[in-house]
Amino acid sequence: MTSPLIITAFALIPMIVALIGGGLASVYTFSKKVMSGLQHFVAGIVVGAVATELLPKILGHGSPVSISVGFILGAAVMLGVHELAHFLAKKGSTSKLPTGLIIGSALDLFLDGLLIGVSFLAGMSGGGLIAISLSFCAFFLVLALSSRLTKSELHKKHQYALIILTTILLPIGALVGSTIISHMPAQVMTETLAFGVAALLFLGIEELIAEAHKVHDNFWISGSFFLGFLVIIIFQNFS
Repeated sequence: MTSPLIITAFALIPMIVALIGGGLASVYTFSKKVMSGLQHFVAGIVVGAVATELLPKILGHGSPVSISVGFILGAAVMLGVHELAHFLAKKGSTSKLPTGLIIGSALDLFLDGLLIGVSFLAGMSGGGLIAISLSFCAFFLVLALSSRLTKSELHKKHQYALIILTTILLPIGALVGSTIISHMPAQVMTETLAFGVAALLFLGIEELIAEAHKVHDNFWISGSFFLGFLVIIIFQNFS
């Protein structure tokens, strides 16, 4: 099993990518169509990574009951966090400082870190691929948070401090997740991977695709999803 410290080091990749997203939001605004196309592309990468790295590790390796328990639990947790994040964001929407959005984003990033820790059950290559995939999810999340913070009356240095503090939760989540997993009995590994499959599918489809479809798409925007999936297939073919 991969060392928790190595997994935490991998989680620094999405943290750095997220910080880049936060920095970009303060100096540049992407058009809605470009954002939608990128979100479709990243969703394809996430779903492709799940299909090629995690699913093969659970199919035929556990009972239908154990797989179902892990999968349902993963979906329930993601739906719960999603509802909580929306509630917090809505509650703080009238405030000058988007406290709800900050807390919701922090929860999402911590959970992303946990998922990176879980994904390394599929091996080094699988965990690394999931970490890279989640880098793009973190990019969009922090991009949105930074865009909202720039509209607040918060001083620039305080905005940057908040972005850094929230993104640090990625490697912290990975460390917590990998440490817990390293002490778990082998009998529940299938359930844990099934949990990760459901959670990552939620991120790719219910978050990225749902957000992307707020913009009227076209052939090229929708096709970006399949391009992202194809990139994973080609990558796996050469790895």
